[in-house]
Amino acid sequence: MTVIKPLGVSARALAPLFGLAPSGVHRAILRGTFPIETYGIGSRRFADPRMVEAYFAARRAEQLAALDIMTGAPAKEGGE
Repeated sequence: MTVIKPLGVSARALAPLFGLAPSGVHRAILRGTFPIETYGIGSRRFADPRMVEAYFAARRAEQLAALDIMTGAPAKEGGE
């Protein structure tokens, strides 16, 4: 039996993660301002789930580092 893996994270699924409407995600992709690489299959756009996770992990690490600077706490290794 052939197992078909999901194509990726659709623009519709990305929208609430970024606080946008699906049309806003599409506009950002077309303008080249969406922060994650996407790919098209037919008329639909997708992002690799690993790229989505990496994007949010990087943002989380940036915010934790900024918080450490503000509170004077020593920086944590590994961004956690």
